[in-house]
Amino acid sequence: MRRAPDVLMSLYQSAMGTSDWIAVGICVALLPAWAAIIGSVWHDRRPDLRGEAPEAWPFGGAVWRAGIRLIPATGPTIFCAVPVMVLERSEPDGALADVAAVVFGGPAVVGLLLMTSIAFFNAPKLLVAPHLRSQPGLRDEWFRNERGARSQPSDEPPQL
Repeated sequence: MRRAPDVLMSLYQSAMGTSDWIAVGICVALLPAWAAIIGSVWHDRRPDLRGEAPEAWPFGGAVWRAGIRLIPATGPTIFCAVPVMVLERSEPDGALADVAAVVFGGPAVVGLLLMTSIAFFNAPKLLVAPHLRSQPGLRDEWFRNERGARSQPSDEPPQL
């Protein structure tokens, strides 16, 4: 069995190009900044991210609030997705590449599914910052006018 430094060196020499290493380097360099952003959103230290969308935001307030709810889940998902993209592009052979694809690819797919759930349904609440857990999801905000607020059931019978 080859040692890890030998495997990394052969991966560097064989298939990974300069742009792949630049992408990995940027991802690693941004980790401390992303951790700080996640902490500030989670602990509600950013007043500019609490309320309505800025005037320059073209997609509306509902999408803005969904994006803010997604910040804690986005960091780990990107952290897992970048190695998968680099591995896919470099096409290394062997069991180590297969294991790395499973180890990073599985959590990346789960992260994308969780991000979709957080955006549209604001669930699971464990992954949403505590002060944002009471917000409705995109589904409830977008379809509130047609169906009424889903989070508050009505005592009135439906009108036919």
